[in-house]
Amino acid sequence: MHIHDYLLQTDAKHNCQIFFPEKFDMAIELSRVILVDQNIKKSLQLITEIDSTAQDAYFFADIKVVHCGPVVQAKTNSNSNSNSNSILLRFSNFGNLVSVNDEFFEKNAHNDLCVLLKKILVKNNFVPVDTSWLFLKKYDGASPYFKNNDFPWWFRFFDYA
Repeated sequence: MHIHDYLLQTDAKHNCQIFFPEKFDMAIELSRVILVDQNIKKSLQLITEIDSTAQDAYFFADIKVVHCGPVVQAKTNSNSNSNSNSILLRFSNFGNLVSVNDEFFEKNAHNDLCVLLKKILVKNNFVPVDTSWLFLKKYDGASPYFKNNDFPWWFRFFDYA
């Protein structure tokens, strides 16, 4: 299924729920994020941290890069840590959606790591979406709260309210 179709389907399913789906369980969802974070640390050797302090938002957690680690540094041929505190992943409250900061990977010329990261997400039953795509595509879903605005899809599932 194309990601746009999946977003439309998820939006239609939850079109009257603004912040959380009816059966959202923060403890369960955070445990899933922790598993993804452990896989990232093992596979990509990034030093990351989980931020789950978002309030009044359509997402519940971010995984941020604290230090790029040896795999990324080898790919970029650099010892710099210029990407510290970059948001790598943002976990939506809806549809198992996760925004993947594809610009982080493109900027550092290691798209193969982005592919590996997306495989980790899919393995853990998440649906990865490139952040750049979310900003480029105008919201065209069914939610009455977002329908008549000029927002990108990012706002519906991954921004602060």
